[in-house]
Amino acid sequence: MRSNAAIVAVFILVNSAAGLLGFTLTGNPIPDNTLLFIGAALLGALLGAELATRRLGQEKLQKLLGVVLMIAGIKMLLTG
Repeated sequence: MRSNAAIVAVFILVNSAAGLLGFTLTGNPIPDNTLLFIGAALLGALLGAELATRRLGQEKLQKLLGVVLMIAGIKMLLTG
């Protein structure tokens, strides 16, 4: 489970960087609040790493991931 989380984190980083690069290469300026989002992502990564390695067991980590995915799925259904 933890090795999967590390692989997913790298994928998300590369995917986000590619998206931002594509956005800027099409002539769009980097949004003003980009640094705020980067800071929030780093803080979330640190918190997630702490929870995954020291605070939560594998079963609790799986339940937490399930809750997060359910929230994301519901949000996607409601916002189209």
